[in-house]
Amino acid sequence: MLRPPNFIFGIYEGKTASTTTPATAKSGSNKMITLFQDWFNRNQLPWDYTNFDGRSDYGSFLAAGIG
Repeated sequence: MLRPPNFIFGIYEGKTASTTTPATAKSGSNKMITLFQDWFNRNQLPWDYTNFDGRSDYGSFLAAGIG
């Protein structure tokens, strides 16, 4: 069976978080963004940003202020 390689190494972009996301969650996510960017770049892996919009299983963590 053949299939296309349709995955990406995505980093959630904190700037796209909802305005209702608590500041503590945004601060933590910004630190993680830098950590992942550095790791992907150091290992010469392609990556791209993906929206940090709470539309996944992490939405409830954002609402609780956990980023």
